[in-house]
Amino acid sequence: MAVGAGAGCGGAPPPTRSNARAAGPCRAAVRDAVARAAGTATAAVRVRTTDVSPGQATCVYTAGGLRVEVRVDSNPQAAVRFARAVVERDQVSVWAHRRRQAPRLVQGIGQGADWFPADAEMLTTDGRRLVSVVVHSALAPGARFRLGRAVAGVMVARPR
Repeated sequence: MAVGAGAGCGGAPPPTRSNARAAGPCRAAVRDAVARAAGTATAAVRVRTTDVSPGQATCVYTAGGLRVEVRVDSNPQAAVRFARAVVERDQVSVWAHRRRQAPRLVQGIGQGADWFPADAEMLTTDGRRLVSVVVHSALAPGARFRLGRAVAGVMVARPR
């Protein structure tokens, strides 16, 4: 009889569609940035959530020949894991004698950000989440960097 009595007693209201969506990795501002980079209308950018697992989800934005993957990882110790990833990838570039592939420190995004030119990936953290932005496209390297930086900034910006 009392089996279902405690079913809703977690102290927090059940998630609604709006706050469940806000917690996911997809953002309207990122869709806008992808549209600008692709030279298309925002409505032409396809958005889908993929690779959902506990504490992680990926949002993929596609428009024309442009594909941007945004992975948001909210598992524990995001800042420690960010630092470890940067150091490990830098070590690999040194040991492989490929300094051009070394991470590049990027100022002004979250608690830290690095660009990995060989992978066209921006990695950043706000201390709570680890965010990876990978830009697949025929855009010039500088344009891929600028798009990765803009998207990463949106993902770790504090809500207003």
